Amino acid sequence: MRIPLLNASIIVIYSVFLLRLTWRFQTLHSIAAAMITNILLYGLADTIAQTIVTVKSVRLPLDEEADLGTVYTDDPNDDEHVEMFMSFYQNETNERRGEEDPSQVTTPGYSPAFNFWRLTMFMVYGFLLSFIQQPWYYIVNNIYDEKNVIISSIMRVLTDQLCFSPLSLCAFFVYTTVVIEGGNKSDVEKKLKAKYVTTLGINYMVWPLAQFINFALVPPQLMLPFSSAIGVFWTAFLCYRNAE
Repeated sequence: MRIPLLNASIIVIYSVFLLRLTWRFQTLHSIAAAMITNILLYGLADTIAQTIVTVKSVRLPLDEEADLGTVYTDDPNDDEHVEMFMSFYQNETNERRGEEDPSQVTTPGYSPAFNFWRLTMFMVYGFLLSFIQQPWYYIVNNIYDEKNVIISSIMRVLTDQLCFSPLSLCAFFVYTTVVIEGGNKSDVEKKLKAKYVTTLGINYMVWPLAQFINFALVPPQLMLPFSSAIGVFWTAFLCYRNAE
């Protein structure tokens, strides 16, 4: 299934800017580099997430009817029975759709428009997060000695994953629910109850190993770009999961 041209163009633009930023990262001030990286990262990640939703939402208009098979018959009475069955099936389908959340119902063959408001708000979130991430990396890199690289890297990973990850994930769901979706306290509680624990579990399947490599092998000035490269896919997953 084809990716919409607008989505593909935005993905290419963000990717090019991120690649160019990687080459010039060490020449920029640390905070400025973190801000630009996060803005591009969250912009690219949300675009990927929106693209996944768009591709999944596009359906052939007759998909549901095609699943039933097509019946041809020469008997007028049989034709009448088939028409009655199809009419009943269509009514049942419409009733089921009517009970669903209208925002979650996708019209067959319809491709949802690209949400620039959501894209902008995710970029704002990345911008705000950079003011926390950069000092956090500085703290984690300086509270442990370097006598044993393996031990110090493990300690940094544990500190990062037990202290920062749970809070940042909670902040992500709160921000997206309140700012992007216009939800209230009750909506936040429902979102956290439904998705927080399972998402945190998936986080622990991805980030400990990635952060161990980051702390053990990557130079300090390139740690944020490294985590951001992995973060593109992780954040795209978060954006998609938040929209489910």
